[in-house]
Amino acid sequence: MKQIFVFIIAVLLFLPSCKTETKETFFKRGVDYQKKGQFDKAIEEYNKVITIDPNYAPAYNNRGLLYIMKDQYDQGIEDFNRAISIDSNNALAYTNRGRAYDRKGQFDKAREDHNKALAINPSYALAYKNRGFLYVKIGQPDEAIEDFNKAIAIEPNDAKVYNIRAAAYELKGLKEMAIADLQKSCDLGDEVGCKGLQMALKKQ
Repeated sequence: MKQIFVFIIAVLLFLPSCKTETKETFFKRGVDYQKKGQFDKAIEEYNKVITIDPNYAPAYNNRGLLYIMKDQYDQGIEDFNRAISIDSNNALAYTNRGRAYDRKGQFDKAREDHNKALAINPSYALAYKNRGFLYVKIGQPDEAIEDFNKAIAIEPNDAKVYNIRAAAYELKGLKEMAIADLQKSCDLGDEVGCKGLQMALKKQ
């Protein structure tokens, strides 16, 4: 009887450590690692999510974005393809895939994906921001400014949009407007915007 009692106590003590972790637990841990810049650890957690649920689109989206940050664009595109195959109305996956194509220099494909994202969600600030950045890269500042204006109308406190719009104004030779945007970016706490403002003021 004593042996049975000891066995039961041992099982009860062991049970908490055997608690099964869910895909939500792994996903949250992946997001936490991602925020800390620990990309490889984050990818490991998203891998675990996908092992549990191969149709969990958010894990593919997040892992794909990390692959972009690691300059592994083809792997990122594969993940976004998978997310889109799971949900054809996944605007985030389209604009993220557009970013990957942008990094690869495949600008037509990038613009097409941002357009698809905006067709799904016409109020998607991130897609306007990403497409606007693409327009800056390919030397179309008017189109870029139009997209940044729309992004700002939706999310007026996004410091990075003002910073990038400043680059578009600079391309058009509108230095005062560029400085005003850099000032706004800096006021909203963007360190890059503050550095850009200092450089722009020195050039005056």
